Amino acid sequence: MSLGALVGAANDTAATNADATQYSFIGNYVLSKRTLIYAVGTRLNNKDAANFSLGAAGPITRDVPAAGADVGGVQIGIRHLF
Repeated sequence: MSLGALVGAANDTAATNADATQYSFIGNYVLSKRTLIYAVGTRLNNKDAANFSLGAAGPITRDVPAAGADVGGVQIGIRHLF
């Protein structure tokens, strides 16, 4: 099993002060030599005029939050090497 964490920040020096901080956590668990499962959780905290959003892939649409609104997401999956 492996675990990881990430913290990222955007610092806006303009008058709008559109700062944001993102926290992400990931866990991997090996099921076999070629297969693992994983889970990722992310929280994005927007401040004042910031309206950053999380990127999306596939059938999920990306919504842009209102200014200062926070967003979060969870992703789980399995990886198998052929």
